Amino acid sequence: MKAIKVVSILLFVLSFCSCQEDDRPVLQDQFVRFSLMLDNNGNPLVFPQQSNNALEVFSYTLDKRDTLKLPLVLSTSKNIENLNLDYSVSIDGLETENLLLLPNNNQLNFNNSKFSDTITIVPQQRFNNLSGAIIEIELNQISDEDIHLGYPREQNNLSSFTVFIENTQPIVYQFEDVDFNIQGNQNEEFTFSILFDQLVSFEEISEFDFFDSEFINFVCDANPFSEFDFSVELIPFEGLSNSVEVRFTIVEDVGDFESNLNLNLRQVNSEEFIRQGNRSINFTKEGSLDVTREGDPATNWYNANNNFHRTFGRAWYFDEVDGECDWQSYQAFTRPVDVETGSEFDNGEGYHRFKIGFRSIIANPNGDIVGTNPFNLRRYYDGASVFSPAYAINEAVEFFPDPNLTNTGVVRVIPRTLQFFVDENLINVPMCGSGSYSFNENFNAWEMDLTLICDETEINGNPLVEKHIFVYSLNVSGDPENLDEICSPYYEF
Repeated sequence: MKAIKVVSILLFVLSFCSCQEDDRPVLQDQFVRFSLMLDNNGNPLVFPQQSNNALEVFSYTLDKRDTLKLPLVLSTSKNIENLNLDYSVSIDGLETENLLLLPNNNQLNFNNSKFSDTITIVPQQRFNNLSGAIIEIELNQISDEDIHLGYPREQNNLSSFTVFIENTQPIVYQFEDVDFNIQGNQNEEFTFSILFDQLVSFEEISEFDFFDSEFINFVCDANPFSEFDFSVELIPFEGLSNSVEVRFTIVEDVGDFESNLNLNLRQVNSEEFIRQGNRSINFTKEGSLDVTREGDPATNWYNANNNFHRTFGRAWYFDEVDGECDWQSYQAFTRPVDVETGSEFDNGEGYHRFKIGFRSIIANPNGDIVGTNPFNLRRYYDGASVFSPAYAINEAVEFFPDPNLTNTGVVRVIPRTLQFFVDENLINVPMCGSGSYSFNENFNAWEMDLTLICDETEINGNPLVEKHIFVYSLNVSGDPENLDEICSPYYEF
């Protein structure tokens, strides 16, 4: 965790009436001040973005090679055609050429349609062995003397700002959150990004060996399986960036075979770079499906307009307390699968007619999205980070309606390698499965009856572990009948 040295001050509330012996800013007070706010993690909010309980601060510690934007905000009821604000900059403890400060003329501008402006600070290198490095910015002069520099008060009026510069923290990097369905054609290309939490140059990263890969042949797939040759390369860029694009190219035809490739992000050989977050991108080619599908069964399982929409389930598990198998209830956020408008499986609203996913799209106050509980995986594999990719599945199941019967069909659990973050380790559990779906008139709800097959070799388990679950479109009461099947105990990492 980075150390943030921040002193916060309370915002004064603007009033529309003037009161005697009240020094709060009122409509008659005209002023301009620094207005940097931080999120709950101590990271700067990009103006005008705000957060609950966020306070303006008058200092900040910069320990990343990243762009720091300091907003200044004008509060006035006057008609402002052109207002100039001059400021001074004092730098101590490091060379001036190691920083880029904008605007370079030390002047900001405001008018009737622009009530904010920004001072930008960009470190031009990574810093080591610093001691007491500091940037002081002071508002000096404004072209309208009726406008006060800072809040009209004596203490902490935000007419100045201090930036403490500390030794640069290691760069954290990860894949963007994306998977690909491929056609398997020669020269087929895909692009995606490696994301960095700081600015990097291409020269810094071009020699790193970021990638390794593995083909996964899932036991549920009865169709012929094929590996294929591919190339992967970083796309050069100029200047500094928080990301680098990667080009993935298939160099040979895969044919009418299924294939499943995990491209993994490695920890590079540098103490200045730390891999965290999403570490794998999946490339999947489905075999030729000689079936004709009609309808839109996926729409029965989601509500695209409700971010909190969930499906509900029962998981068959071994209760170690009672020493017997039992059903346990669970629930998971459920989302449609986006497709290109007008494509084969588009339902007319940009969603796949035959696929759904189990994932949350709700960010917490820090901007992070906590995983949900697809297939009861949060309990079947307990103790992993809530940000593990296994708990956010974009494409989870696929429906194959029965051509001769209504409201029933086959379900395919889309094969994938479940990835769990456990401390600093990545645990892989390949999973696939199948089942059926139908409309349960007793519950007045849609129902899936699924069997998952998990390869638990990496956690010293069986390569063919079965897990039985039911999924319902509504929160139904009661449990299914007990099964004459073995049940899996919950595994704790």
